[in-house]
Amino acid sequence: MNIKQLLMNNSLFEQLTADELDYVVALMRPHELPANTTVFKEGAHGNYVCFVMQGSLQVLKSKDNGQESVIATLGEGQSVGEMAIIDGLPRSATVRSATASSLLLLKREDFNTLLSRHPETAAKILKAIAKMLSIHLRKTSGELSNLLFA
Repeated sequence: MNIKQLLMNNSLFEQLTADELDYVVALMRPHELPANTTVFKEGAHGNYVCFVMQGSLQVLKSKDNGQESVIATLGEGQSVGEMAIIDGLPRSATVRSATASSLLLLKREDFNTLLSRHPETAAKILKAIAKMLSIHLRKTSGELSNLLFA
């Protein structure tokens, strides 16, 4: 499967035209990882989002006692680290390759280039990120409510 086909299945890009997706793909950088390699660590400065082209990634969250728990496993076409192109704040989780993986990285500076050169395209992506974060927040709020009132 080629890059464009894979990314068209990612919710961040579902509203983009083929030409708009070309603008984004041109800004992405390939990155290869062996299995069990840290992509980024919880608390580290974040400045890029990752898209899984091949392989799988584990998202881990640290507990108060320092142990890590797998909270998600991501596969082909999925992304992680979207907040980093918006806020640049420390990472909220650790991400590690579960298998040898091929990733595409979109750095915040490259997204800012897209924002200045193709603002309508960037706005579509930002709207998709906002929708995705809203869905995650609603799900988390529901789970927290269930725990509090259980």
